[in-house]
Amino acid sequence: MRVRLDHKVDLDELAAVACMSPCHYLRVFRGLTGIPPARFLGILRLELAKDLLIRTDLAVFDIALDVGYTSLGTFTSRFAQLVGMSPARFRETYISMMSGAAMPAQVPPAPVARGSGATYVGQIDHDEGDINLFAGVFGSPIPQEAPLACTILAGSRHFSLPVPEGIGPFYILAVALKHVQPGEAFDNRALIAGVAACGPLRPTDTSIPLQLHLRPVDLLDPPILVAFPLLMNLRMAALPATAMEAAAPRHPAPLSSPESVRS
Repeated sequence: MRVRLDHKVDLDELAAVACMSPCHYLRVFRGLTGIPPARFLGILRLELAKDLLIRTDLAVFDIALDVGYTSLGTFTSRFAQLVGMSPARFRETYISMMSGAAMPAQVPPAPVARGSGATYVGQIDHDEGDINLFAGVFGSPIPQEAPLACTILAGSRHFSLPVPEGIGPFYILAVALKHVQPGEAFDNRALIAGVAACGPLRPTDTSIPLQLHLRPVDLLDPPILVAFPLLMNLRMAALPATAMEAAAPRHPAPLSSPESVRS
């Protein structure tokens, strides 16, 4: 996948490389990564697009072509959905933050557009040193879209997050963020020190504190595309509802009990 990002790769071709039938390959791949191959490939393409936006002067349309898109509109909308801002704004924000903007010490969670009034509370266990912790509520087990609610912690392992409106299921996802130079804050591979997850959760699963355990990122984890500098700046501005939160989709699904999930 990584060496042919600008080519169309179908399921039959991937299954043949793995010496599996397409159906079996799809089940195995989804079981290992949490998402189907097509979505994983799409995330890899957008990860490369982020690199090209900050490391080259290529036009956005040329970058879209380089990572396998034929439509600028499709590329822009998909990028904004998973990263949190348009490609042009991502590049502009990177350039502005190269002036040396500092990471926030601690920011209270901005309220979601609509919530139940309840909160998820818990602790993130880790052995990392001086890090910031991002904790968010998502509608899926993979953090590849805007969080329904989130907060940034520094010097604390404890979080409190509002429960979104809806029947769920919801997932608490945590990311350990290293202290890096402003330019590196846009490269999640350099920024992220570890990940943790808990769920699926119902809106009523608020009576018992949640326990998350930080672990290193491995090769089977889909790249995390969320632009953490944007989230931090929005929390610092204390906006009542960000564009990312307003656009965050709800995912109604049957109720289920909390259990550990692969982050």
